[in-house]
Amino acid sequence: MMKVLNFVTVLILGVFMIGCNLGEDVDKESCQNSSNSCGEFETCCSASQCRYLYDGEEFPCDGTDCAEAAKELSAKMCTQ
Repeated sequence: MMKVLNFVTVLILGVFMIGCNLGEDVDKESCQNSSNSCGEFETCCSASQCRYLYDGEEFPCDGTDCAEAAKELSAKMCTQ
């Protein structure tokens, strides 16, 4: 459980850091590869929307609030 909680915390912080570095272009999406002990995934964000990509599956966020998407991604990655 602690592993999943740490994973979700890192994901949420990563999304906020990416969102702060997007600049003025609202429609431009920026993607970043990330990894943890459960595997590798990609985080893509624009100024208004974020999503996680893992193993061909997309985990969209509700705007930039990614807590629920991070939980779903964590469950998928860490239970395989």
